[in-house]
Amino acid sequence: MRVLVTGGCGFVGANVVAKLLARGHDVVAYDPLVAGNSLDLVLDHAERGRVAIVCGDVTDLPLLLRTSQEHGIEAIVHLAFSMGIVGENVSKAVAVNCQGAANVFETAALLGLRKVVWSGSNAVFGPPARYPTLPLPDDAPHFPDTIYGASKSFVERLAAHYARERDVVCNGARLVIMYGPGRLRGGAMHVVDAFDAARHDEAYEVPFPDELQGFLYVADAADCLVLLVEAGQTGTPVYNVAGETCTVWEYAQCAARVAGGGRLTRGGGTFPAQLTWDISTVALERDVGFRHEHTLESGLAAWLAASR
Repeated sequence: MRVLVTGGCGFVGANVVAKLLARGHDVVAYDPLVAGNSLDLVLDHAERGRVAIVCGDVTDLPLLLRTSQEHGIEAIVHLAFSMGIVGENVSKAVAVNCQGAANVFETAALLGLRKVVWSGSNAVFGPPARYPTLPLPDDAPHFPDTIYGASKSFVERLAAHYARERDVVCNGARLVIMYGPGRLRGGAMHVVDAFDAARHDEAYEVPFPDELQGFLYVADAADCLVLLVEAGQTGTPVYNVAGETCTVWEYAQCAARVAGGGRLTRGGGTFPAQLTWDISTVALERDVGFRHEHTLESGLAAWLAASR
């Protein structure tokens, strides 16, 4: 299958590209930043030579259409989302997250593509007090308390519209915080900072240490997204994807144990989104057979080995 990966040179995108190549697919990486990005860190020279790379923005519908037609694209993995919804970045980020997703679904509808898989977020769910019963099912109602979460919630409604009105076959995967090779930016850089302090045996002040978060090794996230794009039509529109849940302090301590270094102290502050969730992944396991392979410790060990 010929697959277009939007955001394909970024952190998750590069790992998805690597997984698609390993499973024998032809890949086009579509990204506005094609040099000095995560793809350079994740793929070796031979793998990179197998990837067609297009410099493009998802807000440019004509270019998305032209690229898809010229490369004979059959499916899209849509990962081009912006975390920068603060201050002066709001307008650009909303354009990328909302209009960009609409352009991807429109491309799929106009060209009759086989599948669109896109990355969602558990930031759609909002404050835990809203949910008296756990674990949360895939169809739990949304109460996002950030603009980022609201934009991801809107994308879920866009997907439902295109599935219902335009027969677009699509699935979303609500991903938790991801860590692993190639992470260069984003709202959860504390996972990288703690890891780097551990492997370089440096002092590190752990931010919001008592906040519970879900952590997923990026190779597992890539596995999930690729399984979904290969699956065709499934019975659930958007899936919760679980990782290992622990506090940020526990994550940093695990990194220190695995790497054998790091001098940790407790900081303060709060993370901008509610990410403490007990979620159900029964449908995801049933429909595509996905269950994350790595524990937090084994994921950090794999990252450490890759970094060496």
